[in-house]
Amino acid sequence: MTFKVEAKFNTADLNLWLNSTSKKTLQKIVARSINRIAITVRKEAQQKIRQKIRLPAKEIRDALPIRKKANVSQSIESQETTIHASAQGISLSKFVPRQVTHGASVNITGKRQVIRSAFIARMPNASHASVFRRVKVRLPGTALHRGKKGSELPIEKQSYKSIASIFSAITDQLTPIAETRFNEEFARNFKHLAGSR
Repeated sequence: MTFKVEAKFNTADLNLWLNSTSKKTLQKIVARSINRIAITVRKEAQQKIRQKIRLPAKEIRDALPIRKKANVSQSIESQETTIHASAQGISLSKFVPRQVTHGASVNITGKRQVIRSAFIARMPNASHASVFRRVKVRLPGTALHRGKKGSELPIEKQSYKSIASIFSAITDQLTPIAETRFNEEFARNFKHLAGSR
C-alpha cells in the first residue's frame, strides 16, 4: 500500500504566488514542503501504529519507507512523495514470544495471548528463533520435516497482520494532518525562500 503526499492549488493562488516569486523558486518551495510533510506523516503513522501494537518504533519506520521524493526540477503538478507500507506479515518473533504449556505466548497489543499448538524454534541459518505451528495443508512458506517416526506435518512460520493493513485503517486520520501541516510548511518555506529574493 502507498500513501501519496502531493500539493493541489487553484489557478488563482498559483498566479498570486508567481507574481511574488519565480516559477523555479515556487517549485523548490513546493518540493521542500511535500518532502517535509512526508516525514511528518510517517512519524504520525508510526505513533498511531504503536498505539495498536507493541512493535519498536524502528521496526515500524523501516516498514514505512519513503520510496519517492518530490523533485525541484519537476512541475508543481507532477511533484509528489510516496510512503510505502510493507505488505509482509509481521513475524511473531517481534512480539517477545515465550514457550508455554499449550503453545507460544506473544504480546502483540499489550496483553499476552497464546497461539495454541505453536512452538518456538530456530531454523538452520536463521539469526533468531521464530514462532511456528504444524499445519495440515501445506501453504507457501511451510517446510516439511522428517522426524524419527518418518514424515511429519509441515511447519509454517506464524505472523501477525502486515503494517500495510494497519496503515490503511489510519489513512483517513493522516490525510487532514498532511493538509494542515502542508499549509504551515508551505508558508514557512515561502517566507524563507521567496522572501529572500
